[in-house]
Amino acid sequence: MEDYKLPIIHYQNKMKTIIYILFLIPFISLSQGISLNISQDARLALVGDERGNKAFTTNVNVGAEFRGLQKGSSYFLMRPELEYADLKGGELYRMTANFGYTFNKWVKNVDFTATVGGGMLIRHELSGLHIQANLQTTWYFTKGIGLFLDSEFVQRRDLPKKFIGYSGKIGIKIILR
Repeated sequence: MEDYKLPIIHYQNKMKTIIYILFLIPFISLSQGISLNISQDARLALVGDERGNKAFTTNVNVGAEFRGLQKGSSYFLMRPELEYADLKGGELYRMTANFGYTFNKWVKNVDFTATVGGGMLIRHELSGLHIQANLQTTWYFTKGIGLFLDSEFVQRRDLPKKFIGYSGKIGIKIILR
């Protein structure tokens, strides 16, 4: 009977997950508030795209937002995100850590957020680091629950002849604490 050896990829993924969680612990304990963001790429949900993805293509992004101290009209935030997309030609997985500022005192019940981040993108059995930038506008229609639009610019090395990809996402933000 052969000894079973854990493939190196599983070990690396477990180590990345552990490092990611250890990195988040200080932010969780020091944060002044936590919210959950869930979004879907609007174009893939409604009409599809030029690469053969039809309407109702799944492209879900889930993030936890850790808010820092309010300073004047803004606060610092850290937002780890996980993305899954069931695209024609192969599934996409993305793990990102974003940092930025939210301006929440300019317009009543509306937040404006700008973030930059980086992480890991996995597609076609390839993986690599990526960078991204987001501009998000959230409208709170009730206490603790808001709808948001997110303009996202992502480094996409998995696409031929395309270095920066754009997606417009629509989602819901739920303030947990």
